[in-house]
Amino acid sequence: MSINPAQLQIRAAVEVILVASAYILISTTAVGTIDARPLFPAAWSLAEKATGSGFLIGAVVQAILVLLGAYFLVRRDLRTAITAGLAPSTGKAWTIAAIATAIHVGTGLLLFLPQPERVWEVSELNLILSVVPAADGWSQEVLFRGYVLLRLARANVPAITQVLISGILFAAIHFGYAGETA
Repeated sequence: MSINPAQLQIRAAVEVILVASAYILISTTAVGTIDARPLFPAAWSLAEKATGSGFLIGAVVQAILVLLGAYFLVRRDLRTAITAGLAPSTGKAWTIAAIATAIHVGTGLLLFLPQPERVWEVSELNLILSVVPAADGWSQEVLFRGYVLLRLARANVPAITQVLISGILFAAIHFGYAGETA
């Protein structure tokens, strides 16, 4: 029995939604339940420790999920996305990546730094808020821009639908980060 193209597209969409939903649920649950505040300096305020804890736990759990998913799920598209994310690239691609990283880090600092006026200060908190998002960003790009788009493209899902599904799933994980202040 052969699967028609529409069924193949629906299966691919359901698969990526389930995988991304598990990623989102596990990582947001970890951030809400694992307390890494004791790892940070005693001089930090409670708000600074809470911010650092959330970023650290989120980044570590998400990177682990991507790597475990590639290993245990044996998803070709996830492994391809990881490999592509580590492959050498052009100068233009690195420029775009550097701009995107600066935007990501700047947004993180301005939105999550307990005292935004301290954004330019050299501190351990700003280091955490600048470095940790790199692992966080890598795993999210691999999952939402790599795996989701590759899997949907392989199933011949229309490009606009690929972008919409990827974008909606990418936005969904950030709702938890925004918290009550959104």
